[in-house]
Amino acid sequence: MWVTLEEMYSGTSRDMNIARNVYCPKCRGTGAKDGKTKTCPKCNGQRVVMQNIQVGFGMQMQMQTACDRCQGRGQITAQNCAHCQGRKVVND
Repeated sequence: MWVTLEEMYSGTSRDMNIARNVYCPKCRGTGAKDGKTKTCPKCNGQRVVMQNIQVGFGMQMQMQTACDRCQGRGQITAQNCAHCQGRKVVND
């Protein structure tokens, strides 16, 4: 539902429903069934991984980045929550 400039100027009032995300009540926002998590196997719980980047004629550079498997948390879900499918949030 849109509000026109004229309606805003004249002070028109409307009720609107706005969808928002809230933490999943079943897993309390962990994304895990029963709240159980385990150490990320990619970063071993360190939250970061090293990447080798080719910078030219046989030269390499190492760069530290957040782990893409656990998004830098160091933990992953043992089994995803059935209510939010591991997304941690649901629509209100």
